Amino acid sequence: SVTVPVSLRHRAAVVLGRPHSGDSGVIKAADAGFVANGVTDNTTRLNEILRMLPSQGHRTLVFPRGHVAFTGVIDMVSDLTIQGRSGGVRRGTVFQMPRHRHGGLVIWYPTGGARGYDGMHDVTWRNIAFYGEHSADLTPTQTIYQPLIHARNIVFDHCIFEMVQRSFGHVLDVDGSTGVTVTHS
Repeated sequence: SVTVPVSLRHRAAVVLGRPHSGDSGVIKAADAGFVANGVTDNTTRLNEILRMLPSQGHRTLVFPRGHVAFTGVIDMVSDLTIQGRSGGVRRGTVFQMPRHRHGGLVIWYPTGGARGYDGMHDVTWRNIAFYGEHSADLTPTQTIYQPLIHARNIVFDHCIFEMVQRSFGHVLDVDGSTGVTVTHS
């Protein structure tokens, strides 16, 4: 048998199938494979990361400046902060669909069959600009919808909601929830 010493130059972004967060509970999106170019669809990667997070303890997922594109459905988890960089739609962290693609993005807060306020809980969005697009006649071509069903303690702090409204609904659908706060937004 041969033994070869190995040293790592960089801390791994994913260790044994779980995103590396260290003792701080912080995961850097760029290290975990996210691309903030406004074109690359990051939905599958985000859903994988969210499913791999430990079920105990609060975690923070930190995104860099740039346009982070998603499509379809993002399945949120409890005990999570999604932290962006301030700067609005031009210079901050932007969640949007891929540029010039039509449709809707749903950020889903699963209830797990909860009743009352026992669903998704303790989620904070900080410094994220949610950005959609409309046609020249103001018909929505890209929308972002967040149904908060039986959720508690969901916070949007210093967030921007620009052109994300669906023509037939709400940006945030708060149904049977408590402690949903939108501040400095």
